[in-house]
Amino acid sequence: MGSIDDKYFFNNYLKSTYLYDAVNNVSSSCYQAEAISGTFAEELGSILFDNGTFNTYNVAYPDVIEPVNGSFPFLFYLAYPEQYAGVAYTGIFPGGISEGKIVYLGFPFETIVDSITRNDLLGEVFHYFDLSSDLELSRVPYITKVFPNPSNGLVYIKSEQKIQKVRIFNLLGEELGIESVVNVDSICLFFKQNRGVFLIYIYYEDSFSIEKVIIR
Repeated sequence: MGSIDDKYFFNNYLKSTYLYDAVNNVSSSCYQAEAISGTFAEELGSILFDNGTFNTYNVAYPDVIEPVNGSFPFLFYLAYPEQYAGVAYTGIFPGGISEGKIVYLGFPFETIVDSITRNDLLGEVFHYFDLSSDLELSRVPYITKVFPNPSNGLVYIKSEQKIQKVRIFNLLGEELGIESVVNVDSICLFFKQNRGVFLIYIYYEDSFSIEKVIIR
């Protein structure tokens, strides 16, 4: 499937090969991935993604992918330990001169059913990317509201805990901005020209939480 250029990009930049259009090549047959022992994701355990009843959409055709060109698998589909749901890579990409990293999933990240599991996976990915030592702080379930969500660009954050700092990342792991504040329980963010799905890391005195926001 795809052109020669498409396959080259998939193999050499996403570090994956395409095996099946669904688990065991049967649609709607599996909605659960498992972390592989010995990888950065091993503590995650099971990851359930949406079958159409959890407010995102039915992932009837999760891609089965395989590692290639130096990548390694870190997730497999339930009951099929050789059919992989996620691969990762650290090394030099074609045309590059310095080390880069990628994490690639066979199913959409936003369809992970449990928000804690979703945030934990993101945290492990950020650890793998070595983005920030701040992630050594513990994640805590403070009641934090992010609204409106989806938003046209203006987002309000209100928390029961005093906020110390806010960091914004896109789904590529790129940091878009930092708002340093001191002991406030609410803050307003403006996303300017950015559109898409973003992750807001909200830091408290000794912990942090992660919120997803959609900017239209």
